[in-house]
Amino acid sequence: MLELIGVDGLTQWDVGRQVKVDKDINMVHFSNRPYGYSKNVKVMDGVADVPDMFLTSCAPLHIWAYIGNFEKGYTKIEKIYEIKPKNRPEDYIYTPEDVKTWEKLQSEIGNLANLETKAKDNLVLAVNEAAKSGKNDYEKLTNLPQINGVELVGNKTGEELGLVPDLSGYATKDEIPVVPESLPNPNALTLIGAVNAIYDGSTAVSVEIPSGGGTDISLGLTSATVGQIIKVKAVDNTGKPTAWEAADISAGGGWELITDVTLTEDGGVANQFYWTKNDNGEDFEYRQCMVCISGTVIDGWPKGAYIVLNLYESNELTVSKASVPLSRLSAGAGGTDYKTTVEISIFGNLVRTIACGGSADTSSLIIRSDTSIDTFRSIKITSYGNNQWVNVPLAAGGRVVIYGRK
Repeated sequence: MLELIGVDGLTQWDVGRQVKVDKDINMVHFSNRPYGYSKNVKVMDGVADVPDMFLTSCAPLHIWAYIGNFEKGYTKIEKIYEIKPKNRPEDYIYTPEDVKTWEKLQSEIGNLANLETKAKDNLVLAVNEAAKSGKNDYEKLTNLPQINGVELVGNKTGEELGLVPDLSGYATKDEIPVVPESLPNPNALTLIGAVNAIYDGSTAVSVEIPSGGGTDISLGLTSATVGQIIKVKAVDNTGKPTAWEAADISAGGGWELITDVTLTEDGGVANQFYWTKNDNGEDFEYRQCMVCISGTVIDGWPKGAYIVLNLYESNELTVSKASVPLSRLSAGAGGTDYKTTVEISIFGNLVRTIACGGSADTSSLIIRSDTSIDTFRSIKITSYGNNQWVNVPLAAGGRVVIYGRK
């Protein structure tokens, strides 16, 4: 409960208004916008006085019924009352707030009766009296100001007042060296090439870097073909190149990885043994191929079955241009370890097996070429057994690694 006692509503300049609250309320907070803070009023027998100061304004009055203290408590009820505006009555003078303000002002001014002047009833008259009778001779005054313990009487020098420090050991103006206009670096930088100069930081040096293009990148070559490399033809006595020439890339080259695949199920997933791009997703073209296969053969694979490598001139996998059996499986090969490494080279229209090895029977290899092929751009590995082409007979976990060389 939080209610006004008496007339419902508040009017500006009301005095002595009270609010009634529940028994568990021990404090009521009052606030309005002009004062900008809340005033706390203790509750006595369920009643709290409304501070008259908040009714001198017509701003809405906020009232909060509070339980507890400043360390622990909470607001139970909140109400806002609109204040009906009214002119200040002419006899509205000694409000509690006005009295408090006057008492505070009087305490700050002091009791005029204690003045030592003849005029005691008026502060202005007392001040004027003191000014007329005051001393006008500075040196006759007491408690003169001091600096470093020296009274300020007469003309005192800085040394007498202790204001001048000991400057012994400090350089005078004439002893300070002149700052040079430039500070050259003792370790100069020598520029040779587009600009021949020495830069030591004392003066600016402009270096114009030639732009590329035109004949600047020809290196003196008059002819070359696509695919050739630039080779150093001659050097001077310091080893600096003085001439270049176009040269073909060596046919040997190094082996480049095409694919490295491990089977996730028996025989591999669909199309797992077709390669038209390497593992980086790039097209490839080679003259030599090395195939390394290892793993376990699927149980029940027929005797005489073999794994065949097919090379294609294009990457469309339409017509096999060359094929060669990698290895023929021995009888009862199911479940046995299988390892073979075969290197294939293409020479004109002939595919040749350079090397072959492994635990399986490789004595009946067949080498053939259907049509002319100089390089291959795609690969397929298949198996032939029981008079049909089937998936590669490797169990899950088998591995196939293929390299190419130009």
